[in-house]
Amino acid sequence: MKTSARPKTLALFATLAALATSTAHADPAIAPMYEPESVAQASTVTATRALRLGLTTEGLMQAPFAGVTGTGAGITASYDFLISDGFSLALAASYRRYPGISSLQQVGYGALLRHRLLSLGSHDQRLYAAYGILLQTTSVSGQSGSGTSHDTRLTLGADFRVGKVPLYAETSYHFSRLRFLNVDSMDLDYWEAGLGWRTAW
Repeated sequence: MKTSARPKTLALFATLAALATSTAHADPAIAPMYEPESVAQASTVTATRALRLGLTTEGLMQAPFAGVTGTGAGITASYDFLISDGFSLALAASYRRYPGISSLQQVGYGALLRHRLLSLGSHDQRLYAAYGILLQTTSVSGQSGSGTSHDTRLTLGADFRVGKVPLYAETSYHFSRLRFLNVDSMDLDYWEAGLGWRTAW
């Protein structure tokens, strides 16, 4: 009995050794499925910068210049520093034009603070609020020179996707006053709506 059992024992050990060898050389594509969650999370790269490019439409709350229509259109861009998952600091620039007998053109630039309010199912789809301190240069066709005014911006917006394309939409109100020495200030307040494309890296 002892003699006949020995070959069976050796055969069992040989089978176990073969199984161990095949496991060690398993398909590497399967291995990540069994990695600990902490390892998978560590391999995820966190974005630190973002870029936004958009089209806008605006409406002046008053008509400060004769011959200028109250509704205009423009373009906007911002470069964001993603400080945390819910907060970013952006450098923004924009151009607007109000057509008419005399066209009004504005170039704006400044800083924005953007805060996440509510996530919309994934980390890059959210509702947000923004507060901006900007300057804008205003010029009117047919008039020499230009004026520079402050521009305080309050914004509500949303980051979302259409298919795989990342987009954003937002609406803003701008408090803007044009002042020069002892001349009475001119009210240049306006509302703005925008739609654009965004990316992060």
